[in-house]
Amino acid sequence: MLSNSGSNMSFWAEAVNTTCYLLNHSSSITVDFKTSIEVWSNKPTEYSMLKVYVCSTYEQVSEGKLEPRAKNGSFIGYGDGIKGFQV
Repeated sequence: MLSNSGSNMSFWAEAVNTTCYLLNHSSSITVDFKTSIEVWSNKPTEYSMLKVYVCSTYEQVSEGKLEPRAKNGSFIGYGDGIKGFQV
């Protein structure tokens, strides 16, 4: 993922974390084509929040009434324990 995205090697930990996240949300033949998250929680897996690694994103900020409401960034991975992602 790092070489394909053209990102710096300093982001290798985020790439590994994202890979683990995607593997946990991928179906497996050993558990009847269910995902590990689906087996663990007995709920269907949500795929609508999956993003392409190092894609362009916008972060909402509040720095003042006349300042911009968003800053441009890059998606680098999914956060631990939150329903969202890091920019």
